[in-house]
Amino acid sequence: MSACLVESIQKHWREDGPLSNCIGVFRKVLLDTTINPPGGQSSHSLRHTFAARFLMAGGHIVTLKEILGHASLSMALRARAFA
Repeated sequence: MSACLVESIQKHWREDGPLSNCIGVFRKVLLDTTINPPGGQSSHSLRHTFAARFLMAGGHIVTLKEILGHASLSMALRARAFA
């Protein structure tokens, strides 16, 4: 890991805490940028979009399971409904 990346992560932890709150980080990014998503859009919606597009592009369901951190394949299989 580069020294610059380590410094950025440490700065983030000092200012915003660990990288575990994706919704909070998503909202902070929206406030810090000019990104203006449609009403009701959330980071979880983007996760579903990624999953569907990954599968439509030929991604393997087991790989998707690992990327998304699902404990069971059945959770990842739900993404097929959107693909």
